[in-house]
Amino acid sequence: MIFHNRKKNLSIGLGVVCALGLLAAAPHSAVASDAGGSTGTGTATVLIEEPIAIEANSMVLSFGTIIPHGTGTGFVTVEPGMIGPRTGDQHVTLVNDGTRTGAGKFHISGVPGRQFFIDLPDSATINSGEDESMNVDMFVSSPPEDLVIPMDGSGYTLWVGGRLEVAPNQASGSYSGTYTVTVRYP
Repeated sequence: MIFHNRKKNLSIGLGVVCALGLLAAAPHSAVASDAGGSTGTGTATVLIEEPIAIEANSMVLSFGTIIPHGTGTGFVTVEPGMIGPRTGDQHVTLVNDGTRTGAGKFHISGVPGRQFFIDLPDSATINSGEDESMNVDMFVSSPPEDLVIPMDGSGYTLWVGGRLEVAPNQASGSYSGTYTVTVRYP
């Protein structure tokens, strides 16, 4: 009999626990409405900004025409800027044949007055059609600092220079390749 009473008490106890659980699981609005509560309305907002964009211009980073010589690796450097002077070391001859030499040009647009950062690559590879390659590194931009999009909405001009590594026995040919410049808001 005692066992039966325990079972009955256990059944009643579980029934109370289940009923309390159902009340706890009931939506708050149902409980609030039974208690004469009220509701409120919130507002959600968002501002979508123009994404920052970078576009390559027709002016590419060009090292011009060069002739390797000597036994050491040569280097040709193009400085950033509209004129972007070109220099070479003792292992290369810079040929002035009318080929454009100079920095690459990019146009940056975005939200006027917003600061942005410039990320330049560590290096890039340019190739000829004959499976020959050369390394470009030491990329530098003008301006070199993190900047602000002009308030007049005109965007910003970015010039990019770099250094070309020329092997002493570099195969002749026309070389080209790409490099990536990233601009971003903070």
